Amino acid sequence: MESQAKATINPEIRQTEFKAGLGKALRYGTQSEFALLLSMMQQDLTQRLKLEGEDEQQSVGLIPIEKFNFYPAVPLKTENTHYVRQQQFAEAIHRNDLPSAKLLAYMHPTPLSLHNDVKRIPDDVTANCDVFTQMKIKNLQGEDIKVDETLLYDVIADVKQKGLD
Repeated sequence: MESQAKATINPEIRQTEFKAGLGKALRYGTQSEFALLLSMMQQDLTQRLKLEGEDEQQSVGLIPIEKFNFYPAVPLKTENTHYVRQQQFAEAIHRNDLPSAKLLAYMHPTPLSLHNDVKRIPDDVTANCDVFTQMKIKNLQGEDIKVDETLLYDVIADVKQKGLD
């Protein structure tokens, strides 16, 4: 049954899907021909017809996006080499050599952060917070104090016993 279904597939339909037949039908054909070809196409690309002997790994002529990225990746954290490059950048600025400084900045972008830790809060930011926020950040606040009113009688009895009343 499958071989009959594969044999009855019109190869022109396959060519129209992948070899710009729709564009030709739109430009040179009639509207009805274009509508017919469009209705015969499967909308879901994963469910399109696959013919025998057709290689799935066959490239369609698309270029991977990595080939278009000519710029260096921006580092996430600072390393020792970045300090050397920043010193070279500062020297170029000091010499008033702006083209070299721009080139250095483009070729070696500055890191996004000193530490690659999204949960780290700098010490100067913590120092500018109020005391309760600092305690919460340092996890010094601990658990809530449990209040038990029934123990008040024991506390009063201890105070009277020690003679502190």
